[in-house]
Amino acid sequence: WTPIPKLAPILQIDCGSFPGACRSCTPYGLRAIRPFASIGRGLSLDYTFMVNRAMSPRIKLGNSVTMAKDLWLNIIPEATDEINNVIDDNCCLGPRSWISAKNHINLERDVKFRHSALIMDHGHAYVNPNVPIRKQSPTLGSSIRIERGCRIGAGAAIVCSGKQLV
Repeated sequence: WTPIPKLAPILQIDCGSFPGACRSCTPYGLRAIRPFASIGRGLSLDYTFMVNRAMSPRIKLGNSVTMAKDLWLNIIPEATDEINNVIDDNCCLGPRSWISAKNHINLERDVKFRHSALIMDHGHAYVNPNVPIRKQSPTLGSSIRIERGCRIGAGAAIVCSGKQLV
């Protein structure tokens, strides 16, 4: 296991509607661009990090969280909880990883992802082959909790379409 290197302490975010307008942001600037439920100290982001502005109030980020290149935090419109993603202290999320929540996903302290990991607390139903899958409702799913100190390998997929996963 080789740790993902820490990114620069200055946050780099692309403002979305104004590409290139905001390349270096303080945590206060990040709150203006993406109003997360909470942001801890020492957050490191790559500027390619993606999250929908409307969904960011449903995400809590702990202290010393590192989010690498092309990471996507997604909350689907059918989401049920007030807070859907909790990423605790010292978590390191690898490049090209994807976390998609409908119910609740909790990454406890010191969780590390390698590249291209996928976590979804719901599935996609494909009950009618005459309707495109993106127009079909997601499954009910449940919550996912990744326990403290867990390591998620490269290309791993954790999908919960039924009972709670721990």
